[in-house]
Amino acid sequence: MKSVKKITVLLFMLVVFVQANMGQAAADPADSLAGTSWRLVRIMSMDDTTYTPDDPSRYILVFSTDGKVQIRADCNSGTGEWVSPEPNSLTFRQIASTKALCPPGSLHDRFMDQFVWVRSYVIRDGNLFLATMADGSITEFESAPLVATVYGTEIRTADPEEMQAKVLNLLFDEYARQQGIEATDAEIDAFVENMRQEKRAAGLTAEDNLTPEEAAQAEKMERAMGRSIIRQWKLNKALYHQYGGRIISQQFGPEPLDAYRHFLEAAQTAGDFTIYDTTMAEKFWRYFTDDSIHSFLPRGSEEEQQVFVKPPWEPSPLDRDSNPPRAGEEEAPASAEDGGPINWQVSEVTGGLNLRAAPSTSAKILAHYPAGTLLDNFGCQRVEYRVWCNVQQFGGGEVGYVAAKYLTGAVSPNGTVIQGPDDSALRAGQGDFDATGQIPCSLLKGQPMTMCEFGVARKGGGYATVVITKPDGSKRALFFRLGRAVGADTSQADGYPEFETIKQQDRFLIRVGNERYEIPEAVILGG
Repeated sequence: MKSVKKITVLLFMLVVFVQANMGQAAADPADSLAGTSWRLVRIMSMDDTTYTPDDPSRYILVFSTDGKVQIRADCNSGTGEWVSPEPNSLTFRQIASTKALCPPGSLHDRFMDQFVWVRSYVIRDGNLFLATMADGSITEFESAPLVATVYGTEIRTADPEEMQAKVLNLLFDEYARQQGIEATDAEIDAFVENMRQEKRAAGLTAEDNLTPEEAAQAEKMERAMGRSIIRQWKLNKALYHQYGGRIISQQFGPEPLDAYRHFLEAAQTAGDFTIYDTTMAEKFWRYFTDDSIHSFLPRGSEEEQQVFVKPPWEPSPLDRDSNPPRAGEEEAPASAEDGGPINWQVSEVTGGLNLRAAPSTSAKILAHYPAGTLLDNFGCQRVEYRVWCNVQQFGGGEVGYVAAKYLTGAVSPNGTVIQGPDDSALRAGQGDFDATGQIPCSLLKGQPMTMCEFGVARKGGGYATVVITKPDGSKRALFFRLGRAVGADTSQADGYPEFETIKQQDRFLIRVGNERYEIPEAVILGG
């Protein structure tokens, strides 16, 4: 992320420009925004600073034709609704996103915070400008480039995964139409009933307490899922019978990977689709050509021979995800919220541990962790008799899945594995402190150190939250995990000041913007 000081008049002119355009005749909002995709250029704030992303392709805004909006914000993704009842007016509603901790320098928080305040927009010279109500900031986007066409339909996006999904959906839709592939109502009925039986067998009875409206919505979602899975299974079976080749096992069924490749090569040769961006093309084809990222079913094995024999809508004698483990199988560890370790440590692995996008050995590899890497524990599950844990690297990064057998509970500074949820921040917010006192502090650059009151709430093992009362009565919270200072309660109101920390002997020296604090290690660990 780059932040550059700009003269205020530039932002003022942009705000006036957007407001002026609201009074001019404009195309129907559905014509100008619906079905468009944009990537971030910059955020211009009223504090005279311009923020530009290091990688614009990681900040994407997509306006769907059904009033939905999809957002990519660095390492997170979000959804919501957009409404434009009048020309150049625009509001976003029900915006929600994943909560992964993105790497330092990310614009994630600043980017996501803009949407709740947006009230107007204008498109000028091909770029989209969003204006906010409260602080008058302007967020500028450029139209996502044309990267591919499928049967004449243009695909504009800066996200390789979005491009791949759109290309495949259009090609598969046409193939299914030509082959007459579709899920029947009877097949969907059987699929939904089978799924409900498996839920009941697993003790999942939450649907029994739904209102009639909620039950109808749940059934609608179940049938949509069934229709999609059944049609894809039939399509995969048809492609496999046409082209043959090797098969990989995915979370929602088998994929005939070699058949996919042959099908796509034939479609490309026939001119059915074209990818114009060479980098995007390389990323698109890698999934189908790089054997190192997949685990194939053994050729000629019984599993391979039976893979397209039993349809997914037929009752299964064995539920792979919820059935109790067979003799010799590992149990799925609990999440921290359910009493499991707060953090894992990678161990007993040679050459590193792969982080994958889904709980499958054939899923996309997101990262590679050497032995000793610390991870946050978001819970584990068994998929196809293998236990996978949902994790994020300690300190931030991609969220994904790793094999549980290579994980052990992270040992805290007091020599124990801390389990159960870290409630220190909640308790600190309620004023429920384990200790209080004073620490050295300074609030202005160049100001000598003075003393500030503090309170600390401890989970134990180096998990703690320290709340400092500044001389002016305002407060600053500092967060510690495994005996390490990891962050502060910064916000848009104070400009998201930079957080830095170093440890000197038994003291943490912490800087939050111009603020400086010295926290003795004993405050965090107790004793």
